Amino acid sequence: MVASIPPPQISSLLPSFLAHIPASFASPKPPPSLPPLLTPLTRSRLTHLSFNLSSSVENSWLSLLTWSSIPSDGQVLQEHLAGQDYYFLHQPPSPNTFVNKGYRRLDGETLQCLVEIPELEVVVLYQFIADDIISEEGAVGDAWKVQDVRLADDEEALLKAGVFCESIDAAEGGFRSSSVAVRGFSYGHNFQQSQKQVEEQDDSDDDYWGRYDDEETESVAGDEEPRSIPQQPQSHVQIAASMLARRVLEQEEQAEDKEEEEYYARYANVEPVLDNPVPTNPEGVVDRRDSISTNITSTSTTFDAQTLSTPLTAFTHPSTKVSPVMTATTISTTSHPKPEVATAKRIVAGLESAAEVHTQSEVAIQQHVSTSIKSLYRLWKAGGMDTEEFGRFLEREVEVLKVVEEAGELGS
Repeated sequence: MVASIPPPQISSLLPSFLAHIPASFASPKPPPSLPPLLTPLTRSRLTHLSFNLSSSVENSWLSLLTWSSIPSDGQVLQEHLAGQDYYFLHQPPSPNTFVNKGYRRLDGETLQCLVEIPELEVVVLYQFIADDIISEEGAVGDAWKVQDVRLADDEEALLKAGVFCESIDAAEGGFRSSSVAVRGFSYGHNFQQSQKQVEEQDDSDDDYWGRYDDEETESVAGDEEPRSIPQQPQSHVQIAASMLARRVLEQEEQAEDKEEEEYYARYANVEPVLDNPVPTNPEGVVDRRDSISTNITSTSTTFDAQTLSTPLTAFTHPSTKVSPVMTATTISTTSHPKPEVATAKRIVAGLESAAEVHTQSEVAIQQHVSTSIKSLYRLWKAGGMDTEEFGRFLEREVEVLKVVEEAGELGS
């Protein structure tokens, strides 16, 4: 709260403010000397919102001087002051007619004074501002500044925020007494609220622990051992039936174990064919038939490994040279009408695998070339060239590549 605030000099403050009003009749922009006479809040509003006003004289900054909650009040104030141009241009209102309606303090930093101008039928609300600009040059000081401008009929709207007292001291005393009353009321209200909250908290605590007591009672009741039900003695027929059922179950388990052992016993003496040694006669001479079978097996195995390691060109280009091992293996295999079935299956699987890899390779290459041709076509069209010319260009390039390949200059 600011101490020893001087009352406003109405006879000098109001004429300097009213002298700027005739400028609004010629320009929608406020003059540079007006903002220092306004409070920071009203000055900021006038500075920012005046840029949105059109260049028409009908849209004036006078409508921005009121803080009425009704949007149309600004336009009404502007039209009313525009109709009072006689007092601004020919006979300014006399300072002797200004009426000080009183003072009021809204909070620790807001002290206001209401002044009425009967000749213009308007009221001006002044507010004391500390450490603010007081001149167009930027000087800083304490001063009474314009906060709000209303029509005289709207004075009741200003009284909603608080009544006005005859002097500054009376306004200060009324604010202090109202603050004490508000603090007492708020203290009593807060105390009642706190007491009510404490009682509600106690009730909620009782309910909370009451639920736990009920759960503990239920759990204790649930933990009690159930009463033992006396078993009735079984008859001789029931005993015999249970023994027979147990014996049948044991026999079924033994039969299952026996079948499992027989299943694995069938494969106990099985040995791989390729791992058997070559049979010989007592004189140490190798049997011709066994020698032929062994030769077929070895050559077929060599063919299988060689086939899987042979490049794809051996299958796609017949003119490509094949290794001697593969040729000899093929001749040896075709010379025998009945090779081993397992070896033949492996050969067929190797050929199918190689053909599948080759097919995937061809598809990938075709997709890559197709993508490249699409990119070249887009580039060709972007240059503004014709589609038919693009096709002839590709054909010409293919012919050139054929000639280069036949000359052996294409490279790998």
